Amino acid sequence: MSFESGPTPEQERAVIAEALKTKGIEDPETGELLIAWTEKKEAETFADGSVTAQVQFEIERGKLFIEAGPTPAFQANALSSFRRGLYEAEGAKYSAMDLAEKTSDPEEKEKLLAGVKQLAELEDSVDAEYGSCIEQIDALGETEDEKYTVWESIAEELLLDDSNAWLGVFYLNGLRHRSVRLQRSDMLEKYTKMIEEAGGELEELRGEIDSK
Repeated sequence: MSFESGPTPEQERAVIAEALKTKGIEDPETGELLIAWTEKKEAETFADGSVTAQVQFEIERGKLFIEAGPTPAFQANALSSFRRGLYEAEGAKYSAMDLAEKTSDPEEKEKLLAGVKQLAELEDSVDAEYGSCIEQIDALGETEDEKYTVWESIAEELLLDDSNAWLGVFYLNGLRHRSVRLQRSDMLEKYTKMIEEAGGELEELRGEIDSK
């Protein structure tokens, strides 16, 4: 299947998401479809050259993997894409703010501040998608133990990829904070050990578990 012309971006994404959901990424035809879509989007993003295009690509990719179904691998990919988009938008916004503060040219300052506003809106957009993704994932667990299992599986997927291992540690630290809040010493010990084995940094916990 080719995406040279015809379907809308949403239709393209829906076709691939359905293929991933029904056949899995191991299916050769589905794999080729995903590669073709990714290469096309990357080429469009490179040709555009803007931060907006890069962030929109990350949003599209995140949505694709969320729509592909609730498997740890797809969820890990979705979260990673949204986080990259968030950092791209945030970084560009602060860079533009810094330039606006340094310039003495009123017209240039006005132009830069307009760009800051646009980038802030872009940041809010990807942050909303990221937040929605987190809510969808958390809702997959009906009990607290099930929620632990869902997020632990995603963190383990992220730890398998060196470029995303930091994000796996980030979510494991989130589980440590949840363990303290819910007074689960067993879970706190488990996730502390996982982070240490991964060579990650342990965040300072807010509060402590009652030993009584």
